[in-house]
Amino acid sequence: MELKEIYHFLKENFKIDGENEKYATFYNDKNDVIGREKEMELDVFESKVGMNIDEVNFPIIEIDEATSVDSYVFDNENKDEVIDFAKNFFEKK
Repeated sequence: MELKEIYHFLKENFKIDGENEKYATFYNDKNDVIGREKEMELDVFESKVGMNIDEVNFPIIEIDEATSVDSYVFDNENKDEVIDFAKNFFEKK
């Protein structure tokens, strides 16, 4: 399953849009991050994911919660872990 398909699976089955102050966001590439994060400084994004944006292996799914300064990043190398992580992190719909 491709990473984007996994994201859509999460969206269909879990509360990932901030219902419980928890979020999952799909970023296809660097420009996608820059376009969505206009209100948030790029260095804040880099701090949350723990790496420079040029080091990110896109596409990614970023999972975070409003009360945390860190986030979890899943790319093609660890995409098999996303659904198991989501089961423990998000509420089911």
